[in-house]
Amino acid sequence: MFSVDIFDNHGQQYSIGNIKIGFKDQDENTSTYKKIQNLFTDNIFDSLPPIFFSIGQDVDFYVNLYKLPYDIKENFLKSLNDIIYNIPLLETIQNERVFNTSLIRGIGTETIRTQFKRVLDGKSPLSDFKFYFIREEQDNIGSIKLQFNVYANSTPSTNIHAIIGRNGV
Repeated sequence: MFSVDIFDNHGQQYSIGNIKIGFKDQDENTSTYKKIQNLFTDNIFDSLPPIFFSIGQDVDFYVNLYKLPYDIKENFLKSLNDIIYNIPLLETIQNERVFNTSLIRGIGTETIRTQFKRVLDGKSPLSDFKFYFIREEQDNIGSIKLQFNVYANSTPSTNIHAIIGRNGV
């Protein structure tokens, strides 16, 4: 795992979060760090070769990236072959062993396809929530309190509710 800090042209530092990087046909005996060191002996590079791919480790990573100026964000995502930015790349590497055993360990493919992409596109992350419908007691009608729980990305969907009254409406 790598920690990402980005500096703009004015020296302003942006702490983004953690990222994991893998490469095609990677095995347990070759670390990403060693592979990068072998390719770039001075540890300086403008972009990773196409065999590499990367992914941020939580929604906050992509929230922080989204806040950056567009050109900085786009350059960073392209340079590190980010699979959320480049969904077709995700399709080609999703069966790589390192992808499943390391890069998305603890995240889940549904989260990366929905939450991460959603945030990178400037939308709010989906979140679980609950709410109550409360009707106070009235003449000849008792009080009622209904709790509704909504879970992001659940199947079946939990964000559709209907209350039907005594008259069927």
